Amino acid sequence: MPAAPVLATLLAFVLLVTTIAIAFERGVKAPLPEGSGASIQCLSYAPYRIEGETPFDTGSRVSRERLVDDLKRLSARTGCVRTYSVREGLEQVPEVARELGMKVLLGVWLGSDRAANDAQLSNGIALTKAFPETVRALVVDGVRQ
Repeated sequence: MPAAPVLATLLAFVLLVTTIAIAFERGVKAPLPEGSGASIQCLSYAPYRIEGETPFDTGSRVSRERLVDDLKRLSARTGCVRTYSVREGLEQVPEVARELGMKVLLGVWLGSDRAANDAQLSNGIALTKAFPETVRALVVDGVRQ
């Protein structure tokens, strides 16, 4: 019966690898303890923190004050943020980041609406040109259909 322990070990290993892969696919949230001095090279930033807020609500707008507050807090742990859109107030991130000495990986999110895609791309390119010392890259992503 030596095959049973080997099979059990192999199954446990496959389960562990699968769990890790799923965690990375979904994103792992790992809070940094206050005062630890730990830093992150760059992190993804989404300002949605109030119940019901979502980037899919095109009628909402993130205030400059919230961006300033968030990025000030984040600047204690990182010098770079990655965004996923240049709509609903997020187009203000490069300017706020510049004021705080941060860099931005500026995201543009494409979907099925061609006019919205064109507006996102145009705005992303304009912001990249307007803040060349702050925007390190323009990242284009979206829904695959």
